[in-house]
Amino acid sequence: PILPRTTRDPAWQIFCQTTPLLRRLPTTKPEFPASSPCERENAFFWESVNKYLSDFKVHDGREQVAERVSLSKSPSFKSDALDRFSPEDFLRLRRLIECVLPGAQGIFPQLRIAPELADEDSIDAAFTVEVLGKLPKVIDRATCLDQMSLDQLPNVDVKFYFEEAHRCYLYGFNVACAVLCRAILASALDEICKKFGLTSIAVPRSDSEFEVLVDQAIAGGHLQVVQKKSAIDVRNAGNDAIHRLSKFKRQWENKLDEVLEKTRKTLLDLYTH
Repeated sequence: PILPRTTRDPAWQIFCQTTPLLRRLPTTKPEFPASSPCERENAFFWESVNKYLSDFKVHDGREQVAERVSLSKSPSFKSDALDRFSPEDFLRLRRLIECVLPGAQGIFPQLRIAPELADEDSIDAAFTVEVLGKLPKVIDRATCLDQMSLDQLPNVDVKFYFEEAHRCYLYGFNVACAVLCRAILASALDEICKKFGLTSIAVPRSDSEFEVLVDQAIAGGHLQVVQKKSAIDVRNAGNDAIHRLSKFKRQWENKLDEVLEKTRKTLLDLYTH
């Protein structure tokens, strides 16, 4: 039998608080002399269990999130925390749990028998891991962006799309970023052409209202000719993101840095003439 003591231990507390079943364990850690070999073995055991339960809590949160925001199958649970467990370690953990709930069956390796854990804690854990995983790339992308300074302030729609597109870019929401980049230029072109009366300028007609606005802005001296290809690329990336996802992934997803940069340069050209 494992004898409890009064000293509280973070790993043991997490073990007790992670599932309804394990909450019924005493909130104390087993007693072992600090200098004994058993203590060293015990440290490995509890570190492994702690990591397993942490992995499981994150997985539980991901399942909770998926049930709310995804149409795909819930993710599978994976953890390497117990890979180095010996048969004796597994037996020890099983006995520990079964001593709390006599007769419990089928509770290992899942370590719980009812999904009663508070959703908020699990979702918090899942998003914490996700955001922390994205953070290094977010910082790298943010520091690589140049400051934007426009002679004229765009309308509220352009400013909103601009900020949303950049946040999507920073956090890796590529489809949304491409769609918003298209929206930035479409709104900006429409504003500039109307503001300076360029909609009356005769330009070669095409099937694309977007391209007509680009030509009118060029004809009115508010966009350089060299920026036309950039603007059309942004439009095409946004259109593919909306209507042809597989094509977007093949052609544009790995070039999102370029799409955003072309958006920024075109916007800068429109509002500094």
